[in-house]
Order: sequence, then structure tokens, then C-alpha cells
Amino acid sequence: MPSILVPWMFFQGLSDDPAVAAAEDWIETKNPEVAAPWFRALLHFAAEEDPIPLPATVSLWQSYLLHRLFFSTFPSPDEGKEWRRALQGGLAADLRRLRPLYHLDPAPLLESLGLRPEVLSPDFTSAASTARGDTLLNQWLSDRLTEVARSLETTEDWADLADLFTRAFRSMGSGPAARHWVFKWEGPSRRLVPVIEPDPITLADLVGYERQRKQVLQNTEQFVLGLPANNVLLYGDRGTGKSSLVKALVHEFGARGLRLVEVARRDLGDFPLIIRLLRRRPQKFILFFDDLSFGEGETFYKDLKTLLEGGVERRPNNVLLYATSNRRHLVNERFSDRGWPTRGDEEDDLHLEDTVQEKLSLADRFGLTVSFLSPDQELFLEMVGHMAKRAGLEIEEDSLRRLALQWERRHNGRSGRSARQFVDHLAGELALEKKKVDLR
Repeated sequence: MPSILVPWMFFQGLSDDPAVAAAEDWIETKNPEVAAPWFRALLHFAAEEDPIPLPATVSLWQSYLLHRLFFSTFPSPDEGKEWRRALQGGLAADLRRLRPLYHLDPAPLLESLGLRPEVLSPDFTSAASTARGDTLLNQWLSDRLTEVARSLETTEDWADLADLFTRAFRSMGSGPAARHWVFKWEGPSRRLVPVIEPDPITLADLVGYERQRKQVLQNTEQFVLGLPANNVLLYGDRGTGKSSLVKALVHEFGARGLRLVEVARRDLGDFPLIIRLLRRRPQKFILFFDDLSFGEGETFYKDLKTLLEGGVERRPNNVLLYATSNRRHLVNERFSDRGWPTRGDEEDDLHLEDTVQEKLSLADRFGLTVSFLSPDQELFLEMVGHMAKRAGLEIEEDSLRRLALQWERRHNGRSGRSARQFVDHLAGELALEKKKVDLR
């Protein structure tokens, strides 16, 4: 039976790949009609899919195959019997089948289209392979894929590479969670959507709040290591870096399998569906609820309560909840909740005390609660100095402090966000002055 008709046993996603099918057909029949779909798939890959940059020794076709191998979804090494069955029955056979595909010479295919081999030269490949998005993630993935590519070049029997691929899959995972570190839950379409260009903030960008940062880091490291860890509520004054800290975690632990999934308050009811998608993946997932609070009449907090306590659908060990809020108590409590008179119609709640306690105790259901207060003047100025230095601003320290205090008084007070806004403003102002000088 021709190879093209034989389903892939482990890399099942390759069965529907037009370029792979065309390449196998070419190897067996030398049919020139397959060259066009093969070439179109490569051009689309280079132009549209933001391939991970790889060394010039890896051809565009080989890069295409590596991306299909690692960023398609297949059984996880942590899926017990399913993984072992796939490993024993399919991975070695598929790897042997892949070897002639990987070493395919593109020149005859291109010549059948009247194209010179230089059309897929290293210059073209490197120009097309300038991946957008998270630089740290792209570099890490590039290192992993380059390591695999070197082994593919030097190994005669690719079945011997099963252990290498297993280790790589344990490290990277597969599918979108291998290609991306940050996702958003899209409620209307009920799917995880990768964030192509996530916030690049790292722990090195953060200043102050060392105690709070240490608590969150330790909890997250325990989680990544598979140790017991808590859901986390970060609450306190606006602009104090709560969200920035959570976003920075993925750059600190992403290479060790941490992924961040932002979930909107309105989508809390989708939790059972979300965990079914994540439960059997090898990575660790933080479900991130930013700026969380609930107004009068909203019942989303009951979904959160169920989520924290565990309902019929148990939260898996590879999922935690991190939430930020400007309030210690996440649900608005009304005077009428206390039974005090109000100007409006009073509600007749036969279980008033239970209602009050349910609202006030919601935050207590997070195992770890970390508070952030507005910085004092010295910490605010320290933040400004740190950000200005990282931005490469050339300005005297006394002038920087004086301008920062003016900004604090005239604008948004003291906070990490205000410090960032000031430094961004100052950077633009200094750049504009320099440009005017250059034009004179």
C-alpha cells in the first residue's frame, strides 16, 4: 500500500497535512503534479505562521516538519496507558517513516515548477522566519528544536530517537500549549485562543513588594514542581503591580511548563469545560482572573465559589486560580444585607446572615491572600529610577526625582502604574527634544 494511504500512528495530525502527503507521493511516484501544493504549503508556512527561527542548516521544509511534529496535538507523556500504547505501537514506526521525508531534496520539486532551488535559500528562510511575539519563548523553543534537528542529522535509525522525542514532549508538551505560553478563554466560541504577543514584563522589571513577590513565587514554584500549592488572591490599591506580577510568572516558569490562561468574570461558568481541555495536558495552568469583583445583583461569584471549593467537576492538579482585585471583599455588600434601612425597597431575605457570610467569605476560599498597598514616596522614586535605568534614559538623578514628584502630585498619585506612565512620558519628551536638536 502506498505510504500516503497509511495513517500515521502517533503523529496523527500528519495524516491531513497536504505538504506531507505531497512529499510522500513525490518520493514514491515522482508525480510532478504534487509539487504545486507542496510549495504553496511551504510559502504559507513561512509567510503566515510565524515559524520559530532555526539555524540556516535547517531548511524551510525541515523547519515545516519540525513545527508539525511538535505543535500538533497528540497523546501526552503523562496520559498513562494512552501514552504507553502510542509510544510502543506508533512512535518508533512513525519516526522511521519520517526520515526520508526530513531528508527530502527540494530541488527536483522546485525544478518541476520551473523554479530554481535558491528560492528557498537560507536568506529567504531566515527573512521569513522572524517570529513575532514572545522573544524569550521563541528563543527557548528555538533551542529545543535545534537540539532535536542536530540529532535528526546524525542518527541513522530514527527509531532510536523515541526517548529523545519523549523527553522533548515532556519538556514542551504538544499542540498550541507548546507553541504559546499565554492564552485567553474566548467564552462565546468556547475555546482557548493563544496570545501571540503577550505582555513582555519579567520579574526583573518589578521593584518593591519583595515580601509579596516571594510568597507568590514560592507558591508558583511548588505548583510547577508538582507539589501542593494554593489558589492565590492578590488584592490592594490600584496600580501596585498585582497583575504585572502574575503576568511575569509565565516568563519565569514558562520553560518549566507553566501556562497562563486569562478568563473573564462573565465566563466563570465555563470552568468545567476549561478544565476538561486542560486536565490531561502535561503543562501547569494558572487560570488568571484580573480585577475581580462582583457588583450588586451579580451571581458570578457563586460560580467562583464552586470553582474554589470544588463541585462535581474536581479541579485537576495541573490547574490553579490566581485572581487580582482592588478589594479584600470581592462582593459588594449593601446596607440592606445587614438589615439596615435603605432609601430603596428592602429585600425580604429569610436567610440574611447566610447571604452576608457567603459574600464576605468568598476571598477566604483562596488559600493564599497577598495584600499590596500604595508605595510610600521613597519606594515610588525607587520604582521610577529602576524603570528609567532600564529604559536607558539619560537624565540627572535629582532632576528625575523632582519631575517624578511633580508627576505624582499632578496626575495619578503614587503607584507602580503611575511610575510607568511617568517614565513613558519622560522617554517620549526626551526623545522629542533630541530629535528637535538633530533637525537644527
